[in-house]
Amino acid sequence: MIADLVPPTAESWDRFCLADPTATFFQTPSWLRVCLAMGAGWRDASLEVAFRDGARVLVPRLSRPAARGLFRQYESVPPGVYGAPLADSLDLSPRHWLAIGRLFRGFRVSNAAVVEPPGREIHLGAHREVGHSHLLRLSPGETEDDLFRRYRKGHRSAVLSARRGRLAAELATREEDFAAYHAMYLETAERWERRPHLIYPPEVFLVLCELARGTQGVRLWLVRRDGDLLAGALVLRQGRKAAYWHGASTGPGREANAGQLAVHSAILDASGRGADVFDLMPSAGLKGVEGFKAGFGAEEVPFGIHRFPESRSYALLRGLLPRSRKVA
Repeated sequence: MIADLVPPTAESWDRFCLADPTATFFQTPSWLRVCLAMGAGWRDASLEVAFRDGARVLVPRLSRPAARGLFRQYESVPPGVYGAPLADSLDLSPRHWLAIGRLFRGFRVSNAAVVEPPGREIHLGAHREVGHSHLLRLSPGETEDDLFRRYRKGHRSAVLSARRGRLAAELATREEDFAAYHAMYLETAERWERRPHLIYPPEVFLVLCELARGTQGVRLWLVRRDGDLLAGALVLRQGRKAAYWHGASTGPGREANAGQLAVHSAILDASGRGADVFDLMPSAGLKGVEGFKAGFGAEEVPFGIHRFPESRSYALLRGLLPRSRKVA
């Protein structure tokens, strides 16, 4: 069924992103640059797939070694964000999707994962879990007052209180801004309920800074009071879809409602620049984070997470090794 597999060119990748209305920033080559800066050992293994019937699909895919390099682990795009294949037609058959799913299997594959964006249900022949994100639908011509009417009373009051407290939001443009945000992120991570499996190095935010200078797809909103950084909200956009990927705040910032002002500023900016969806992203089951996002009037929406099991050869190797030498 598959006629050809080749690494995608920058031009073909851009074409797929423009043709597929479900595309998100996480399915662009810009996000791959961010992933490669994470220091987690990922390598680009993306493919452009040509089918014999003329259909074409671009498969974002990263790999990293497993079992001391004997196997490969695949993920559509880490760390668990939307990475489903992009298609120049939404009329692909189940056979097309199953053929794509086989690109995440193999004798030397340890395991793999693919995450759909909301609104694009696909079936790749793997176990499909259902996760949930939080989407705020935006309408053309919405004013700030219109947005306020959709917020919960507490969030609306928090934004207005922050402004009365002399807090102001501004768009980050300099390396120093992104470096300061990274330092605040490290402080924020120390307070999280669950320690993340990966703490992003400063290189990630330097790449995002470079991308912000060259495209409107990366927007970091910072909230300060009298020059002191209190909170930030990092938004990534592709087409008419904006996604709130990352946020951070200081202790004084939380007391002054700086986080609410940062996210509100990002929503207002996205709405004013023509986005019709502001995705506040999944919350890893953290009730406090879910409540924060719901306060902006976001609705909970499902999406699929496809988890491919470890290959039989990988399972066999793990079973043969002594317990003290089990592979990761």
